[in-house]
Amino acid sequence: RGAVIVSFLVCYALTTLVAGYVSGALYLRSGGTCWIRTMVYTCALFPSTILALTLMLNTVAFFYQSLAAIGFTSVVSVVLIWLLLACPLCVLGTIVGRNWSGTSNAPCRVNSIPRLIPEKRWYARPAVLIALGGVLPFGSIFIEMYFVFTSFWNYKFYYVYGFMRKSP
Repeated sequence: RGAVIVSFLVCYALTTLVAGYVSGALYLRSGGTCWIRTMVYTCALFPSTILALTLMLNTVAFFYQSLAAIGFTSVVSVVLIWLLLACPLCVLGTIVGRNWSGTSNAPCRVNSIPRLIPEKRWYARPAVLIALGGVLPFGSIFIEMYFVFTSFWNYKFYYVYGFMRKSP
């Protein structure tokens, strides 16, 4: 019981080596100097968020005496897996990534003088793109649902593929 969840947790803990390597290498290539802060963020940001949510939900479950509450020993064992396996692997990965990743080799020559980037047009701004990206699917679904509900409420036939019929 719970073997799948335990295997996911162990796989996550083992892949923190890769996460540390990638974060250390990318931070070094970007010219960063505070690599310890990056290592701590990589190691602790996601697990601490999940732990806080789990503890909050588990507190509510204990308050309501639910059977879905996670036992204290299970929570402690997951925290120990994180502390004794995931954190050291993340530290090791960050150190290896900083020291052995090499230098950045861009495929083109990079100019050290920054160039002026023109301001985006009004229709290329994120707010407009998000609105248009939501309006088009909503409009399509709304029209389709209008015809479906009209066929139900007005006792009319609804032909979904009527437009694909060949004309004589």
